[in-house]
Amino acid sequence: NNKNVLDPVQHVRNQFKESIGMLVDAFKGETFKTGPKIMTPEDAFGFFGADCVLDNDLDVYMIEAQGGLGLDEDYYFRLEMHHDLF
Repeated sequence: NNKNVLDPVQHVRNQFKESIGMLVDAFKGETFKTGPKIMTPEDAFGFFGADCVLDNDLDVYMIEAQGGLGLDEDYYFRLEMHHDLF
């Protein structure tokens, strides 16, 4: 265990923030290239998704990044899949 971590929640939160920041930076060329010519990354937004794991030392690892949230997928399929998993 990481004994240097004073606030475990803040430790994990900071790792998620850094991980998601890197994801946004990686996708910004694709996300913000459409739209009005005056649009800049500072004037726009995008939705991203990421799958992460958290280990016993409270270290966050991003294992998969997506350029969206997957909201367009079949919702009931996900319910059935999760039910079958657990």
